[in-house]
Amino acid sequence: MGVCAGDEGVPIQVDGEAWVQPPGMIRIIHKNRMQMLCRNRALESSLRAWEEKQLVHKQRLLNLAAATAAATGAGVGQHAPLSDEELAILLGFIEASTTLVKYVCIFYP
Repeated sequence: MGVCAGDEGVPIQVDGEAWVQPPGMIRIIHKNRMQMLCRNRALESSLRAWEEKQLVHKQRLLNLAAATAAATGAGVGQHAPLSDEELAILLGFIEASTTLVKYVCIFYP
């Protein structure tokens, strides 16, 4: 499990054609056609709140990793600092562990 910050593709289907859309922006332009889409401010607000929650969650994981490194003496000469790849693996493990604990608490109170 990785940090859910919009780095996965999204299944899309238009006129019967389906594909997995990689991360990015989708721009829809209407020209000489009946407009079928409309702006949903409640959805936009909900998406913004979700994005902010994901950023806060990611920052907490980074803070936890930094605190763990500080508590184990990393950077003081006892241990070598983690590489970017090792830090990504550690953050993934922390997130997976946190998710597992949440589900155990939900389903086995």
